[in-house]
Amino acid sequence: MTSSQGTRLPFRRIRRIAVAMGCLAAFPAFTGTARAQATDPCMTVADSELKKVSIISTGLANPMELAIAPDNRIFIVERISGNIKIYDPATKQTTTAGTVPVFATAPHTGMLGVAVDPGFATNHFVYVYYTHATLPQHELARFTEAGGALSDASKVVVLTVPGIRWADQHHSAGSLAFGPDGNLYISTGENVDPNVSQGYASTGATRQEDTQATAANTNDLNGKILRIHPEPNGTYTIPAGNLFPAPTAKEKGEIFAMGMRNPIRIALDSKTGWVYWCEPGPDATVASTTRGPLGRDEVNRAKVPGFFGWPYFNADNQAYIMNGVKQDPGHVVNHSTNNTGDTLLPPAEPTILAYGDNDSPSAVFANQDARAAVVGGLYRFDAALKSPNRLPPRYDGSLFIMDWARHWINEVTFKADGSVNQIAAFMASAKPNGPIDMAFGPSGDMFLLEYDGNSLSQIQYTGACKMDGSSALKYGLTSPKKSVGMRIPMEAYVGRRMGPEARAYWAQRLKSL
Repeated sequence: MTSSQGTRLPFRRIRRIAVAMGCLAAFPAFTGTARAQATDPCMTVADSELKKVSIISTGLANPMELAIAPDNRIFIVERISGNIKIYDPATKQTTTAGTVPVFATAPHTGMLGVAVDPGFATNHFVYVYYTHATLPQHELARFTEAGGALSDASKVVVLTVPGIRWADQHHSAGSLAFGPDGNLYISTGENVDPNVSQGYASTGATRQEDTQATAANTNDLNGKILRIHPEPNGTYTIPAGNLFPAPTAKEKGEIFAMGMRNPIRIALDSKTGWVYWCEPGPDATVASTTRGPLGRDEVNRAKVPGFFGWPYFNADNQAYIMNGVKQDPGHVVNHSTNNTGDTLLPPAEPTILAYGDNDSPSAVFANQDARAAVVGGLYRFDAALKSPNRLPPRYDGSLFIMDWARHWINEVTFKADGSVNQIAAFMASAKPNGPIDMAFGPSGDMFLLEYDGNSLSQIQYTGACKMDGSSALKYGLTSPKKSVGMRIPMEAYVGRRMGPEARAYWAQRLKSL
């Protein structure tokens, strides 16, 4: 599949009509009045009060991810060229700060992610994640910005993710995001060829065909969300509270969450530290009595570390069939000969939201012949900020999800217990052209990066809400608080959706810590 620019797109398109998952019938779309009286301009927003303002319309090629520095400069990485560009709002100019040689001839490879250090104002550290130009691996590297440049002399390779390489390499992910705890989260794809699985779970005989060797392997960094703490000298430490707090020789301490297919983008809640991501699902358009469920794209959330099911489950833990057997989400076993990690895995966590083919319709999911879910970001209204164009309190706690193939942005709101409340189209009148990333700047402003459009835009609120200090008193909203950190996850596993053998195993692991 090619874009209008003739380059391979970063997702594998699914060439079937897809509609929203059946469970979404319980989540009606809303018009902006569901949470407040229609007379309050801060809690009721019309589509006409949101304006998409172009920031960069030329000079970008295959942009993948953006990161906004405390001085409001915006760092953008380009997948194929390996360029790291900087947009300076003071001069309204975009410059190339540096270039990393990358392997980018396969559709899911190249320069993939970027993040600025929480201490950027003093240390000027910038992190990028990319496919190595010649070796079968991905790398996390740190540069030190000086005068708008990222010199090769400042480069330090912080982390290497070994894998395999093939001509049509898929599923690399590569998103970077710092949490409120100062730790760096890294998404990695399964590094497996999905084209041989006929649209179901990738569990073939070889390493290249078997996700059990990666996403479901506790001893492999692929198909994961990693969580590390970068150190000033260019190394990293492993923070307390990851999935394996006392890793054995068959476990990687860097793993925060596992069981991912291709978490192309991750986003963190600045208040709670919870991690959100989307998973483009496999291609199957119908369920199979011998293979398992039809493919669905997922929206996931990790409040604590965990195993999120792939390749054994999809959506709300609907099981795939392997060797004639369905796995129990409370007792997951990796029997693959390609597995180098633990045999018994943590219990599988279900998704919070999914949509796919031949399910109940929902207008906001814009049925068409493709799907590729991408998480945008979770918004927190901060009354202390000054930008008059940031989103009003109406959107506090809202998660924005996007579909790169269907060209929409949707808003998801949650109930007090964290379950999905409602889903609505966001800026339906301004159809994004391949949305690939979203970020909120230091002033609270929303920015949107579009891969197909090779563009950067700002989403501006232009309504009547006066977002001054009185908003905090009126709506009970304060600046985001620092996360208190993640508790040891194994405590949560024991006794939860487990069979007797799994319960005994994890109880013993907890006792040994």
